[in-house]
Amino acid sequence: MGGYRSRGELSPDRLKAERAADLRRKYLAATGRPSTVTGAPVAAVCRKIRVFRARGMTTLQMADQTGMNRTSFRDYSAGVKVIKRKFFERLVALEFEEPIDTAIIDATGTSRRLQSLWYDGFPVPWIVEHAGIGTRSSIREIMSGETPRVTARTARAVSGLYDKLAESEPGEFGIGDRKVRFCRAFAGKQGYVPRYCWDPDTIDDPAAIPQWTGRCGTELGHYIHRRDGIPMCEPCSRMGSAAGVDRRLMARFDPKEFRARRERYGYSRRGLAAAASATVSVNPGTIQYWEEGRNRPQRQGKLEACLGLLDATLEDVLIEEGEGS
Repeated sequence: MGGYRSRGELSPDRLKAERAADLRRKYLAATGRPSTVTGAPVAAVCRKIRVFRARGMTTLQMADQTGMNRTSFRDYSAGVKVIKRKFFERLVALEFEEPIDTAIIDATGTSRRLQSLWYDGFPVPWIVEHAGIGTRSSIREIMSGETPRVTARTARAVSGLYDKLAESEPGEFGIGDRKVRFCRAFAGKQGYVPRYCWDPDTIDDPAAIPQWTGRCGTELGHYIHRRDGIPMCEPCSRMGSAAGVDRRLMARFDPKEFRARRERYGYSRRGLAAAASATVSVNPGTIQYWEEGRNRPQRQGKLEACLGLLDATLEDVLIEEGEGS
């Protein structure tokens, strides 16, 4: 008969195994390494699986390398919240295996690399010549997303050129400023982004968005676009009105961090207010109310004038989303 069995009913070997498992769980918990992993480490591992799959590594290859069930990698690719530590450690150790040249893979990373090279001033004919693959029309189709899948050979050729040009500018290859401006204007109209918006962890991830600000897709990203004069990207434009975004950001103002920075730089409240007033009128009482949590900054010009003297930006004095006040 199935169902729950007490430890008294278990065989000696099974009982020994369960006791060993209990001891391991207690040890991991005591050393700060619980038997399950959550949060940012799990998100990073799931992104790694998505990127590997997008680059053509099969779930069978992943299963063979880790000794895990291949179907579980589809769940990890979609994103999970919790992973058992023993599996998490295998996933961390997982290494990418290149697909064969003729394998058909996701074109996301290839498309993004081509778009960014064009935005940064490398003309399509030049890319075709130096990548050594395709034609102008086929490259434009990949770039635009009309070709959602490419061969591994094409992906590697584009990736190789992109990496080779990582620290280079068009002028170094005799591409004139007029052509660069032409490329940027047309690429910008298509919604393409420059190379700095991507990093190696995100460019191949179909779920990732370009990072103009480092915080795109969040309210802080919306604010940084406006503050730094960066054209508003689509994910940030969906954050709502500027007034609503600013109001929600100020609700996350951290009085303790602001005070700690003021004291670290040797300013009294009166001294900081006087120095900031060279830009915009700031009252010492306003700073006192901020630090005591009695008021939140309402006019960001005053807060930014103070932060400029403390070698800080708004990002430095906000409580991260999800943390307590």
